[in-house]
Amino acid sequence: CERGTPVRSVCDGRVIDVRSTNTCGGIDVDNLYKWNSITIRSSNKSLCFDYVHLSPDGITVEVDDLVVEGQIIAKSGDVGFTPEPHLHFQCLESSAADACSIPLKFRFGAELTAVSVEAGKYYPPPKTA
Repeated sequence: CERGTPVRSVCDGRVIDVRSTNTCGGIDVDNLYKWNSITIRSSNKSLCFDYVHLSPDGITVEVDDLVVEGQIIAKSGDVGFTPEPHLHFQCLESSAADACSIPLKFRFGAELTAVSVEAGKYYPPPKTA
């Protein structure tokens, strides 16, 4: 997605981590751990969601904020080890450093069929009215 695309929370929950001080981007080993991110724990505390490579001036939430599904929480960016602007999104079984990621399916556009995303493929943000 283009730099500055609004990023919305996929669930009701609480912000448990925010990284917003990094500004570098590109495929350089020095950028490997210099991303900006938000982690949200779902309101039922069963899952955590990471949103990564965010624009440093586009993050609109802080740790302990309560968010609702669909709320704009940030703008996409190209911060960290990344060749171009995009959103890295993942679902984890907990906030532990060694938590396993959970496969997700997404709906794009007006299609009713859920799609399993594949690493390295481009998926455009949904169109909004």
